[in-house]
Amino acid sequence: MTYSTPPPNLKSLEQRIRNLEADDMGSLRRQVTMAMVVVGQMLPEGAVKGGTAMALRYGRRESRFTQDLDAARVHPLSEFLDDFEASLN
Repeated sequence: MTYSTPPPNLKSLEQRIRNLEADDMGSLRRQVTMAMVVVGQMLPEGAVKGGTAMALRYGRRESRFTQDLDAARVHPLSEFLDDFEASLN
């Protein structure tokens, strides 16, 4: 299913995701995966690791379902947090 325009609001986005999935668990997994991709792209230099990394690399069905995001950083925590906060603005 494709749409010619982006969803105008959150409810519309959620409905479009539900339209793609056969059940509520599939819909939740897709929403969490999309959120992890967005947050992962906003993280400063480092790496996403753990269950989230496996899900992003091998797909949701081939990995354990997780709703947390584990990250490793190369810079001190204070610098990492400052950079992450800047990416949120």
